[in-house]
Amino acid sequence: MRHIFAQGKKRNLMRVLVMLISLVFGFFSVYAQTKGRRPKPKRVNSQFTLRVDSYNAFINRVIATRDGGALLLGYIQQEGGTQEAIAIKTLGNGRVLWAKKVATGGNAQLWDAGLTREGYLLCGFTESGNNADVLLVLLDFRGNPRWVKTIGSSADEKVFKMFITRTLDFILLGMTSEGLGKGDVLAIQITSKGELKWAKAFGSTELDIAYSGVQLPDRSFLFAGYTRSFTDNGNWDIMLLKTDQNGMIEWVQTYGTDKNETARSMLLTKDGEIILAGFTLGGGHGFWDGFLAVTDLNGNLKWAKSIGTSGDDRLYDVALAPSGEIALAGQMSGLSPVGSAALLLTDRQGNLQWANVYAGNSFLGVGTYKDSALTGAGDVYSTGSTYSLWARVPYKGKLKCKNDSVMPSVKDLALNSLMGLFEATPLNLQEQPLAVQPEDLTIKIEDLCAEKPKPKPKPGAKGSKGTKGSPPAQGKQSATQSSKNSPKKPHPAKK
Repeated sequence: MRHIFAQGKKRNLMRVLVMLISLVFGFFSVYAQTKGRRPKPKRVNSQFTLRVDSYNAFINRVIATRDGGALLLGYIQQEGGTQEAIAIKTLGNGRVLWAKKVATGGNAQLWDAGLTREGYLLCGFTESGNNADVLLVLLDFRGNPRWVKTIGSSADEKVFKMFITRTLDFILLGMTSEGLGKGDVLAIQITSKGELKWAKAFGSTELDIAYSGVQLPDRSFLFAGYTRSFTDNGNWDIMLLKTDQNGMIEWVQTYGTDKNETARSMLLTKDGEIILAGFTLGGGHGFWDGFLAVTDLNGNLKWAKSIGTSGDDRLYDVALAPSGEIALAGQMSGLSPVGSAALLLTDRQGNLQWANVYAGNSFLGVGTYKDSALTGAGDVYSTGSTYSLWARVPYKGKLKCKNDSVMPSVKDLALNSLMGLFEATPLNLQEQPLAVQPEDLTIKIEDLCAEKPKPKPKPGAKGSKGTKGSPPAQGKQSATQSSKNSPKKPHPAKK
């Protein structure tokens, strides 16, 4: 019996040892996995103003980032002074991670960014005298500068959009004063290190500009913007320009009414549709109206709709929500005293799901998150100054402060389609390192929906506990005064 008991005791000890060893290994495994990781910041849906002392601040584009925050690109400007390009990285909790400004000595703006292995590749333009060049800035993910350079010639070159290709290069899009007409579409292909591969101007006898673009499944490119080269009255028409992967023109298609239209943003869906967003004077609602249109990959128009009020309404950017709906950013005027900065959501047929306006003038950019949230950015004018406005909103668009649900009118938009004819002109552009260093920028960020702390009661007021150095409440003595004025009691041990 003693032998059996001893064996059982050994078994129990072994079990305890095995459990202890597994617990220790489990602890160190979890520790190794979480070592060095910071807890994810809580994501806050709200509106935020971003201010820079003595500067007006403008945002041209917002890019949703994986951490729930955003990359904001634009410029700051002193009253009557020069413009300095800015890049601001925010977190999902509404805080600023870093902010940089780039002063080139002239007017500089940032308009878009692409993601590389080294960090964020930013693009825009810088102007000095009568000349404008493409501006490229590489920042690492912590905002530290890597390099700054320009690409240009003796003519003007400005870019407003960039997108990545299947070869991990980037296409820059905008306009150039060098070419056949008063201004031509500018397309530049660069590597992720900013090295120039090719540059071309596309256009005809009038003004032609590209604001957006995508790469198609066959590796060709599709650019969108506007053209004045194919109308008798000089109006703008929506333009789609297709080139092969080397920038050789395949076709040009225009769409328009008898008034002005421009496409400001485009995207390619997984099922092979092209979604265009912009604004038109031929929408039938009043003044400018936003428009939304869909074509196939060959430029055949499937449908188009105008969205607007009797005021000035425009759409500047488009993105796809996680569930497949179309998210839009722009302005909707005259519908609410809250403001006119607008975010809208439609289904894939352009039927409006909701529209909300926020406490700003307009949103120039929109982005989407996997956690079913949207982000918009633009500007707000208040007390003689312009501030940047950034919003992170839930999927239904509603916030707890300073926003309003609105219902603009939606109409079918009849667009006439016309094949155009552009010519391509190779450009001899030069790369030039720029001897400037991006500098830290101090940003004051305010959560417009944050609950303001209640004011502390004044010392001596009814219900106040008083503060150090303040007189006690009337009719009462402070603890220190009471102890000084009362007779000392003998110590119990000395009685």
